[in-house]
Amino acid sequence: MSNYLQFTKTLHITKPTLYGEWHNGPALLELIDKFCDNLRILDFTMAGSSSWCAYLPKIPQVTCVRGRSKDISETAAASFAEFRIDDLSNSFTNLQEVSLSGLQVCFNRKADTDPLPLPKLTTLSLNDCSWEYPSQIDDLGSVTDLRVVYSTHHFTHSERLRTFALSPPKTLKSLVIDIKSAYSDDNPTDVAWQPLLKHQCKGLVSLEVRGFNFPGEEFFLALPAALTKLKISCRSGKQLSTSSWLILKQHKRRNQSFSMLLNNELVRL
Repeated sequence: MSNYLQFTKTLHITKPTLYGEWHNGPALLELIDKFCDNLRILDFTMAGSSSWCAYLPKIPQVTCVRGRSKDISETAAASFAEFRIDDLSNSFTNLQEVSLSGLQVCFNRKADTDPLPLPKLTTLSLNDCSWEYPSQIDDLGSVTDLRVVYSTHHFTHSERLRTFALSPPKTLKSLVIDIKSAYSDDNPTDVAWQPLLKHQCKGLVSLEVRGFNFPGEEFFLALPAALTKLKISCRSGKQLSTSSWLILKQHKRRNQSFSMLLNNELVRL
């Protein structure tokens, strides 16, 4: 069997337990350490905290970690499994991508002068995840590609999400904020506030927002000069005002590569 394991690039752990994550067993440690030389992606489902990750051996070949709660339904929102980003720092020294679903994420960087927990991390995806104060995505420092999605989740009403969306990490080049719960039959209302009004993302080139109120002039005036791709989806059947269209027209003149989709239709500028 070990002869075949050397070709394994993705390892899936699918059976969590409330009585301690079995992932930390000696058999798994030996499997990864001795046989999975070409492992690139570690994909696991968890019931408790992420503390077991801190005791894994050095796995420098893994560049992507995907973790999810065994239950990411709305009913489990109050008791999400905790995922501490710095639990990955000891074992995954070359980690470039992290994707988490249905977890309470802790970033735990106390000051800007503290070393980054994952200095090579560039891509982060959070699906129905929450985080507690004072944790914030900015604590990761190096993320350039960020995707934040909520299907049905209490966190969409939190001040923490609003604060993040108004001023995302300034390192970003690509950002997706998708509030799918605004499109559900039970809650067919767009989020009342608009994102990015206080941003410092000067290098942002791609932006997709879904589930917010129809944007006004203030939103378009705040768009970074580097932006080349804008996609907006909202339930409202409104059209761009003349003043908003003129703002976008000026942006297009300054940046010839710029294009915009509004509810999947190309806006002619």
